[in-house]
Amino acid sequence: MKTEVRERINQRTSALQEWLVETRRDIYMHPELSGKEVRTAALVARELTRLGLAVAMTPDKTGVIGVLTGAKPGPTIAYRADMDALPMPDSIDRPYRSRVEGVKHGCGHDVHTTVALGVAAVLASLKSELPGTVKLIFQPAEETATGARLMLESGALHAPQPDLIFALHTSPAPVGTIDCNLGTAFWGLKLLSVSLEAARDELAQFGPALAEKLLRLCDVLPDGVQITEQDLTLGTERGFLLMPTGYGSVTNGVWEMRFIIKALDEQSFERALTAVATATKDNRAELQLSPMLPPVVNTERVARESAAVLSEVLGERNVNLLEHPISPLGSEDFAFYLEHAPGAIFWLGVANRSKGISGAIHTPGFDVDEDCLTIGTRAMAHLIHHYLEEGVKAD
Repeated sequence: MKTEVRERINQRTSALQEWLVETRRDIYMHPELSGKEVRTAALVARELTRLGLAVAMTPDKTGVIGVLTGAKPGPTIAYRADMDALPMPDSIDRPYRSRVEGVKHGCGHDVHTTVALGVAAVLASLKSELPGTVKLIFQPAEETATGARLMLESGALHAPQPDLIFALHTSPAPVGTIDCNLGTAFWGLKLLSVSLEAARDELAQFGPALAEKLLRLCDVLPDGVQITEQDLTLGTERGFLLMPTGYGSVTNGVWEMRFIIKALDEQSFERALTAVATATKDNRAELQLSPMLPPVVNTERVARESAAVLSEVLGERNVNLLEHPISPLGSEDFAFYLEHAPGAIFWLGVANRSKGISGAIHTPGFDVDEDCLTIGTRAMAHLIHHYLEEGVKAD
């Protein structure tokens, strides 16, 4: 990367610091649940228009696509941010705490959105010499796994089709760091129903025994062990986690037990299904699998090259390549974009223990060290600029 361009990106990012903090706090104070992100989307559209990007919105006004066309020909790089908040109380004692009762940005989507706006601002300042196109996708409803499909149906990856796509997610790692998975970054998710239809006396006999047999396959029991965010390797040996959502119930002569299956890849989903089928083969049970979310699998070559670029920007000790997902609990609809273009999602460290900020998502006390805003903006602006300048290698 040219030293002159690097310095300009760094300087431009530093100049945005106050605006980034104000923008993030505005979004944080006015959280919107999945499918209701009208205010947030309007804020995003307004800022992108001010920066000179071409802006389009989804028909329901909850999603935004911004396109920055450089002055020179080159590849198209997409960058995705999600905007929805969670239905949970906000317990932080900050001037910018949520003003909406029972709704909170507890997963860092306020950070994701702000960083994407920062990237737009930095790269827009280089438009006159920028090769290629940057497509910024601001999607609703990640938490309900419906937003990515809405954006895809709205043409997010059409005209032009991106050569690569990137995203960031907050992480409980120290602020100043970025991690990247070489393969699976988020587990896939499917729902499994095991049902048995029989006479009442048969259900009373077979149901509890079948439930006990199935529970032996499970990693987490409803009344017992819980997976923690600190456990990085649970389930990775066999590639799946089987988690019951109840011990079994009988309705209208049908005994049913439901499970969540989390898996690292499609082959692992098949192994989980085979294990359950084997356990139930003598009981005439019927199995029904409902797909929800595929795994998010980073393109390995993109992950490696990106990590090298980010190491130049942040320093080698602050960039890590990961072999396993950070948590087996997480799933992400960024997977749907990766079905159309190679790319990667990165983990942006937001924790600062000295400030009492753990960065643990989906908790009422979730907060971030706001230094992560300039770090994320600078890192992603450099990364996108790198691929615009160097082009995208073929597989």
